[in-house]
Amino acid sequence: MLFKKIIFIGIFFTVTVLTGCQHADNKVSLFTQTKQNSRIEYKNEKFFINEDSYLCKWDQTMTNYSKLIPNVSEPFTILDGSIYYKSSSDYSIMKCDIDGKYIEKVASDHGNWCYDIVAYKNYIFYTIYTNHDSKLYRLDTVNKEIKQITTDYTAQFHVMNNKIYYMKVVEDYDKQYISLCQCDLDGGNETTIGDNPSFFGYRDKDVLLYVCNSKAYYIPSVVEGEYDLNKYDLGIYGNSIYMYRDVSNKDLIYLAAFIYTSDTPDINSPYKLYAYNKNTRHADLINNDGIGLIDGIKDNYIYYRIEDKKQNIKEVKSQLDGSDVQKVDENTLDEMFVINYTNMEDYYILWP
Repeated sequence: MLFKKIIFIGIFFTVTVLTGCQHADNKVSLFTQTKQNSRIEYKNEKFFINEDSYLCKWDQTMTNYSKLIPNVSEPFTILDGSIYYKSSSDYSIMKCDIDGKYIEKVASDHGNWCYDIVAYKNYIFYTIYTNHDSKLYRLDTVNKEIKQITTDYTAQFHVMNNKIYYMKVVEDYDKQYISLCQCDLDGGNETTIGDNPSFFGYRDKDVLLYVCNSKAYYIPSVVEGEYDLNKYDLGIYGNSIYMYRDVSNKDLIYLAAFIYTSDTPDINSPYKLYAYNKNTRHADLINNDGIGLIDGIKDNYIYYRIEDKKQNIKEVKSQLDGSDVQKVDENTLDEMFVINYTNMEDYYILWP
C-alpha cells in the first residue's frame, strides 16, 4: 500500500563557536538546497542550516555561502537583527548577530529539549519537552524575562493576531483529550475554539490552516487593533487531508482530501483537490477525478502516483484539472515531495 514518509525536524547537536568562515566552493545542487529543514529570508539575506548542521548565509547569487556557526539544531529564527537558535549541549537558546558573532546564552536551565522557536514582536516563543511533557515559554528580548505560558501539554503552536493558537493535550486516566486553544501573548484569557484537532497543516503570518474532526478550517490574520476569534470552515472533509504550498504562487495553498468509508482505503476513492487563496480567503474545487496520492504542485502541474489493484505504482504529472497527463520518473516525485512537504524551496520571510 502506498504511503507518505513523515519528516521529523529536531535532531540535536553540540554547539561550538566558529564565525565568519567563507566557503567559495560550497556549490550545491537544487535538490540539496531544497532538503534543508530550516531556511529564512531576512532583509533580503537568506539563511539556512545545511546538512552538516552549520547555520549558513547565502551570497546574493545563491551559488556560494558562508558558514556562520557549526552544530546548530533546527529550527532557528531572526528578530531585530539577532539570530536565535538551539544548543543541544545544554538545551539552551543562544543568540548571535546576523554574522554569527557575539554569541550569548539567553535561555537555559530548562533541563531538556527545546523546539519550535518562533519570533513575534519583541518575544521569542518556544516549547520545552521534558519527562514526557511539553510546555510553551516566552522570552522577552527587551528585559530578558522568561515566562511559562501553558501548564498543560502543548503540542503545535502558532502566533498571530496578538494571540497564541496551540494544541492542548489533557490526560484523564486512560483517555486523552486534545483541544485547539487560543490565549493572549502572556497566556491569559485561554479560550477553546475547537475539539480534536489533528494537526496544523500550514501556518505563516497571514493564516493558520488546520484539520479538526476530519474537516479543514482556517483562521486569518487581522489588521492591527482588530479582533477576530472566528475560525472558518472551508467545507473540505476527508479521512486524510494533505496540504501543499504552491512554490510558484505564494498566495495559494492546495488541500487534497482523500475520502473513503472503511478502515481500508479504497483505491478507487477520489482525492478532491482544492486551492485556498490567501487573498480571497476561499477554497475552490480544482479536481474531483481522483488524481492520486500527491507529491507536489509546481508551475500549474500536479505530481502524483497512482496505484492499481495489483499495487503497481505509476508516477505521473498533469495539469491541475487532470489534463495533459505525462509519465515522470520516481526521482522527480521524490524530489517534489521533499520540496513541497517541507515548504522549503522558497524561504520563509521574516518581516523586520
